[in-house]
Amino acid sequence: MLIDVFDYRETEIRELVFSRCPIVVCASLIARDMVALFRNGEPFVSVGIEHGFSPFKSYTFGEHFLRHDIYFAPSSLWADRLSRLYSPPLGKIVVGGYPRAHEMDELLRRSASQRFDTLDVRYWRGVPRSRRKLVIFSWGVNPEELSSLPDSSEIVYLLHPADERLFSGSSFKLASLVVSSPELTALLLANAGLILGDFSSLTFEAVYFGLAPFFFICRNLYLSDCDMTEEFFRRGSSKFANIPHTDHQIDPGAILDFDSFLALLGRKSDDLSDLRVRPLQLPNGFLPPSEFNSRSFIAEGILALAKKAGEPGDYAEDQARRSRIDAIMVLADGYRKILKRKPDGPGISHYLPKLTSRELTINERVAKFNAALANSPESQQKNGAHACGLERGTSHK
Repeated sequence: MLIDVFDYRETEIRELVFSRCPIVVCASLIARDMVALFRNGEPFVSVGIEHGFSPFKSYTFGEHFLRHDIYFAPSSLWADRLSRLYSPPLGKIVVGGYPRAHEMDELLRRSASQRFDTLDVRYWRGVPRSRRKLVIFSWGVNPEELSSLPDSSEIVYLLHPADERLFSGSSFKLASLVVSSPELTALLLANAGLILGDFSSLTFEAVYFGLAPFFFICRNLYLSDCDMTEEFFRRGSSKFANIPHTDHQIDPGAILDFDSFLALLGRKSDDLSDLRVRPLQLPNGFLPPSEFNSRSFIAEGILALAKKAGEPGDYAEDQARRSRIDAIMVLADGYRKILKRKPDGPGISHYLPKLTSRELTINERVAKFNAALANSPESQQKNGAHACGLERGTSHK
């Protein structure tokens, strides 16, 4: 079953709820946990794939990956580290490559074939390609530090979608501050003359596609340690630029510090031959394998799982499952209308049992749910105090 649980399409949610034992491909553990909530304790097969392959953050070597029935790791370094740390059963963790790379490759080819100056985009207008600078950030950027960076029409700052809130508060007059999306990222990568990136997977995707980015590690640019350690950022530390639980380290001679990062951003010459820092190079096993089609490989693995499971069919129509689907759709609709976003895992785990409870009538449950959302601090911040409570007098618990 290939569905996007975050889209909340009723036909797909119905298929997920009524299938006896669906095989679900999850690009994140959040997605897997949402499927588990929707399934309400009924079995399903979880196939894990990855939406990034930067291996520095604690998330990337956690035991949580073993919650998948089979996990296709993006690289041999990633798979070997998990296997060494947790000794999973044979076949549970497999090097499956990086399906997103195929999508990005197609987008890059398409972007490279277009004349950038004819496209309806506002980035780098009038700037020769050799002077176009693209700066890639992972999530957690410090807004104050970001706003103090050079403001030049030669520069595009590319933010992680999690930092989208910074986009509306930009003080740049010349530089562009944009939020990453697959199509836009491919367009920018294909047309940049100089790429600078942090520990974001996009930086390493640029290496994968032969674009030779420059790598920077600057702790002051982030609000926190970004799920890493302070030692990772500390030049001179034995853990500086280290890939945790491996013997690998990014070559310090290929890492820009803050001063050299600023100098490269402000550089007016197209000639980079005198730079002391080299473009990023990565240790063996860091990048996804390129010798096979990961989409086909993963598809074959899913088909093998399906053959083992047989053809279980669907549950018969019943009121309990129908009520669960209705509750999921009410929950999604309430979040969309009141909080202007999709539900997250904690929200689903908190509200779904309340919406399926038999203690109140369905109308009472829906009214109580809407009132709780409308009276929440998030709603007040987004909509103002006047929007509090679709039912006045109901307190948020």
